[in-house]
Amino acid sequence: MLRDLNLSVADRLASALVAVGLSTLAARLFFPIPLGIGRAWVVLALALDAPLLAFFARGVSPAYVPVTAVFQLLHRVSGLAWFAIGLALPALPKRRPSP
Repeated sequence: MLRDLNLSVADRLASALVAVGLSTLAARLFFPIPLGIGRAWVVLALALDAPLLAFFARGVSPAYVPVTAVFQLLHRVSGLAWFAIGLALPALPKRRPSP
């Protein structure tokens, strides 16, 4: 496996869990999927981020943990979005320079 940007296997797995969780929550609009399934994927992703959440609970405040969890999930969603953009850009047609 390519180890770019010093991402660990847990980081990649957590991002994949967030992607599956958000996809499940979005699919809920069209299919009768229980809400708990999408939430479970996101909770598993946060469980992989437990060392980070524990660090902020000790270092800053236990009240800061929910804020950290939300921003960590937003960070993962942003990373996934830029990953998708990076995959899509080479497939776009090249623009010819105007004469």
